[in-house]
Amino acid sequence: MSYAIRTDVPIPKGQRGPRNKYPFSDLGVGHSFYVPRPADGAELKVGLARLQRACVGANKQHAPARFAARIENDGVGVWRTA
Repeated sequence: MSYAIRTDVPIPKGQRGPRNKYPFSDLGVGHSFYVPRPADGAELKVGLARLQRACVGANKQHAPARFAARIENDGVGVWRTA
C-alpha cells in the first residue's frame, strides 16, 4: 500500500478542551473552592479522585503552590495549602 503525499493541506487546530476548568490560579493560601456532587449521582470517592488528580497537575503547573482535595458535606472541597 502506498500513500499520496499532500503539500496543500494545513494542519487543523487542536481539539483540547478548556485548560482552566478549576480556579487553581485564583486561590491564595488558605482559600478554597467547592465542587458539588454531580447530578448523575456519581460516588463522592470518584469526584474526590478526579479532583486529587487535578491537584497533582496544579501542584506541578503552579509550583511552589500546593493544593489538597477533601470530601466536604455532599461534594469535594479543594484548598491551597502553600
